[in-house]
Amino acid sequence: TQFHFLSKPPTIPQPPAPPPVPQTNKSHSKKLRTLHWSKLNKSQVKSSFWKHASDRKNDINKDLIMEHFSIVEENQPTKTAEQTFAGTKLLLDATRARNLGIILTGLKAEGARHIREVINSVTEDEFFPAEKLTTIRRYQPTSDDIELFKLYSDKKSTLDPVDRFMCELCEIEYIGTRLDLILLLWDFPRQLRCTHESLEELSQACSDLKTNTYLVQLMEYILAVGNVMNSSHKTHGFPLTSLRMFMDMRGKTTDFTFSHFLVVMLEEKDPEIIKWTGTMDSVIRCKDINIKALVTEVEVLKSDLTKLKKNLKHLKSKIKKPNEMETDFLHKAQHKLVEFENSMNSLEKESTNIQTTYRHLLEYFGEVSSLPSNELFSVLSDFAVKFRKATEDIDRKKRYQTLRHF
Repeated sequence: TQFHFLSKPPTIPQPPAPPPVPQTNKSHSKKLRTLHWSKLNKSQVKSSFWKHASDRKNDINKDLIMEHFSIVEENQPTKTAEQTFAGTKLLLDATRARNLGIILTGLKAEGARHIREVINSVTEDEFFPAEKLTTIRRYQPTSDDIELFKLYSDKKSTLDPVDRFMCELCEIEYIGTRLDLILLLWDFPRQLRCTHESLEELSQACSDLKTNTYLVQLMEYILAVGNVMNSSHKTHGFPLTSLRMFMDMRGKTTDFTFSHFLVVMLEEKDPEIIKWTGTMDSVIRCKDINIKALVTEVEVLKSDLTKLKKNLKHLKSKIKKPNEMETDFLHKAQHKLVEFENSMNSLEKESTNIQTTYRHLLEYFGEVSSLPSNELFSVLSDFAVKFRKATEDIDRKKRYQTLRHF
């Protein structure tokens, strides 16, 4: 048998080695989570504080961003955030008798007669506060009641206390007009005061926000961080209401949010800004105040003042021969109306001013002109509260670590 041996094939030269790959920071090459926010257009940026905002891109800790907000590979286990988020028969019907009887509870025997003094007082009475007078107005005498109780005007002592009280009410001329006038007179100053205080609170909150340099600097840092996380769709500014979209965003652990991240980063880079929550007290107090509702309240007060004037004029025309107590009341009521009118003029000016101030504030922060004040202030209030809690969490963790070290 013949065997044929093949000769050894020629050696093929190996291709040259590829050039060395430049060393990169692997942590910075990871994909980051998206920071969701609303972008401002060029016109909004130009008319807001963002136009003069400082660029903080070189002041932020990119490693810290990567550590807490990089996207974990599918094959790596990770914690998932939990989603939190009496014996005499009554003349009155039972219902009216029961409700008028409640008013009489606790009053002295002469309490029923005291009603005449009450309806001739321009200030709220100790025995008959506004709530009781409101009930009396609801169950005030009808024309049938007046005719019925006329039969008992000289027999009041034989009546049940509730019927006796109704008998007293029936003897007061134009009681309906008087009650309407008195309740408005009593309640008007309180409504004026409450509306004025709310307008003052809002004015202070708007002023504090407009001059809050800490808040502006904090927004600059957030913008820089967001533009790192959203590298493919950066922006030159965002509205403050976008804070609600990411303030609770979780990091790699369930107990570390974007607010915690800001605290850690600012402690390292710019600890003074952490004090910003201490400048937000007036804003927190206004988180439930709606400017449009206040403006409506001012209009309601104007309408009430018109009713007061009308009721007083009507009562004066009806009481042909007022007694001394009534004369004194009518004089004091007229004087009160003059005071109320002056206060209303001031309140209307305050209302106009706060609307202008708030409109400028919205423009300053790049918000839409229709944004309700309670929505803006509640977002900032929530953020301030959560930032404070994050600060406390970080401080508590530091103390714990210190104790473990020792």
